[in-house]
Order: sequence, then C-alpha cells, then structure tokens
Amino acid sequence: MKAIRIKIDDPVSRIRRFEIVLLKDMLVHTLTYHGGDTKVAIFHVDCASRSFSLGLVCEELQYERFELAWEKFQKNEEYYFDLSDWGLIT
Repeated sequence: MKAIRIKIDDPVSRIRRFEIVLLKDMLVHTLTYHGGDTKVAIFHVDCASRSFSLGLVCEELQYERFELAWEKFQKNEEYYFDLSDWGLIT
C-alpha cells in the first residue's frame, strides 16, 4: 500500500516519533508554495480521523523538485514517500 512517513516532535515529552499515513486514507491533500520573506512549502492533509499540515523552509527550485517527486509517487511509481524532514505545523 502506498503511504507517506511523517515525523512528530512532542516538545513537552521530548519524544520524536514517526507515523505512517496511508494514501488511501487521505481524503484531500494540497501542496502549496509561499515565496514571501520566509519561503516555505506547505503540505496539508485531511484524513477521516484528523487533519494536519507540514511545512518545509525551501527555495522555489527545491519545491519544484519536490512537486515532481510527489506527482511521480501519486502515479504509482513509488510505494513510500518520506516527509520526515518536514515539520508539523500546529
């Protein structure tokens, strides 16, 4: 099954853990780039049980490379997509 891996850091308990989210459980996902003072890519996911957003500070060229990799993943050429470098936006 196709899935993404995300990293969750809990500053209170100082625990870092990884979660797997199955692509089939994602109802909606959006990928956007904001090129203001802080250039950041935002990946927002709505699942049946929860919603979350991930952010990654990057330049536009990095974002374009990520966007191409994400499109390739969705076309079933890959079964696992690692988003553990992205931070959870709370």
